[in-house]
Amino acid sequence: FKVNGLSVGEVGVTKAEATGKVFKLKTLDDFDGIYAAAGAGATAGKGAGVAALVNGKGVEIHLKSETKGASLKVAAEGLKLKLEK
Repeated sequence: FKVNGLSVGEVGVTKAEATGKVFKLKTLDDFDGIYAAAGAGATAGKGAGVAALVNGKGVEIHLKSETKGASLKVAAEGLKLKLEK
């Protein structure tokens, strides 16, 4: 899938990865959309962050990011995700 609206919080990022679990997905078409924070972001340890995101169709993503040298930030307008078909 394509991601728009994600930025690096600091200079010097050498590696960034994210994994997550998707909830309340009824059809693949419901995945596409703009996701906003569903709650306050939390830190899971050095270089790691946890975020809960939700789109307008109610699909939730619980995302855990691992970065080396920087932190990832979701843009104020949200995170746009689109499945490549």
